[in-house]
Amino acid sequence: AKATKSLKQTERLVEKEVSVSKLRVPTIFEVLEEHHAFKFLELICSKWDTDAASFNGRTIFVPPDHAFLDEFTDTWEEECWGTHMLNGPYHMQDLYILSNCGSGMMLCANMSFTLNCRLNEAGEYIVWLTKRKQPRRVVRIVSSDIRVEGGSVLHFVDKIIYPN
Repeated sequence: AKATKSLKQTERLVEKEVSVSKLRVPTIFEVLEEHHAFKFLELICSKWDTDAASFNGRTIFVPPDHAFLDEFTDTWEEECWGTHMLNGPYHMQDLYILSNCGSGMMLCANMSFTLNCRLNEAGEYIVWLTKRKQPRRVVRIVSSDIRVEGGSVLHFVDKIIYPN
């Protein structure tokens, strides 16, 4: 009986330790709030009810609030969803390797544009869309590789990646 009691106490301690040591992955909402990306958070919330699954297992580029001019100007276009997401959760190092060792570009979630990734002179990751007969608009990665619940990876960028 004493051994059984001791065994049960040990099991409870192990259960408690396992539950405490589990890594908690934040939700996309928590990360956006923590990084003060409130405008993008509003966009996510407006799409979440109808298409929450589209934010799972993706690479998502998050622009800062100052990129959205003001509440009276429609800065975000519907096509921007496709240019700010890739199918698959990629860390920046993975994107860099795929972009430089593979075909040189990755297809955006909207399947209309390809995304390139390089390092700039300061050693920062930069990305841009490949568009014919248009100058490339380089977007700098400010904070990268933030994993969220649902398996997606967020990268905070310095501006909106416009499709046109």
